[in-house]
Amino acid sequence: MNITKNNYVSAHYLDGEHSQVEVLLREGKQIIPFIMPADWESDVGKQLLTIVTTEDLKANTYSFHKAQRKSFERNVIEIAEREGLVLTKKGEEVKKNLDK
Repeated sequence: MNITKNNYVSAHYLDGEHSQVEVLLREGKQIIPFIMPADWESDVGKQLLTIVTTEDLKANTYSFHKAQRKSFERNVIEIAEREGLVLTKKGEEVKKNLDK
């Protein structure tokens, strides 16, 4: 797979060791995920580094995880509301419906 400025959407590291990268590429109207090793000597690694730096990848990874966490927290709150387990800011129980 070739990575170019025309088909590049975004990229971030997949693991804490920064050994794998997920690159999102545009193919027509679709966005295709492409998982690659963080091997900057490989052809595809060199292609990616013409578009983003490793520092950009670190920043993208931070932003990606921050957005994922925010989404997760929203989902937890929605589930708690749906299940009738909602707390006020002071921690007082407002609703409790465990018999559902």
